[in-house]
Amino acid sequence: MEHVPRRDRVPLRYAADRRSLFVLGALTVLFVVEWSGVARHPGLLAATCVLAFVACVVKHNHVHCSTFTRRRWNAVFGVLLSLLTGHPTTAIITAHNVRHHGHNQSALDWVRCSVVGFRWNWMNLLAFPFVAVARMRRERASDLRVWRRARPALYRQAVAERVVLYGVMAPLFALDWKATL
Repeated sequence: MEHVPRRDRVPLRYAADRRSLFVLGALTVLFVVEWSGVARHPGLLAATCVLAFVACVVKHNHVHCSTFTRRRWNAVFGVLLSLLTGHPTTAIITAHNVRHHGHNQSALDWVRCSVVGFRWNWMNLLAFPFVAVARMRRERASDLRVWRRARPALYRQAVAERVVLYGVMAPLFALDWKATL
């Protein structure tokens, strides 16, 4: 991967991350256009769904390798990713990095293939996200309690992401719950 020179205004770790920022910008525009009612069309909704999926991929990559070279930029980016995906960025650390990569395909891996076992793969695909999230919620201890003492910087980031996410989502739901969904 090509490193971005230090003289750039935006301290990206890799030049290729410009594409990620472009996609997130496009997703933001689509959210605003559709929520405000300026334009609503099945084609826009389809594009939004595709870019929302890509935003989750960007979040996954950001958790593995910080997008920016500066800590504060990464913290703000984590909050932005939380808003764009509707889920705190730090919330995937235990489930993904610790459980999935640390215990891949074992009983401790909440997202292992064997959590669903339908005969038809399309049923597995449909059920998997719901089963994996339910298992994670049932089996995991609160990261925030642990991080408050053991990793205070991560704790502050997790709290900031949640405060901003829920602080933005609550008024949006109050103003127009259908558009917000």
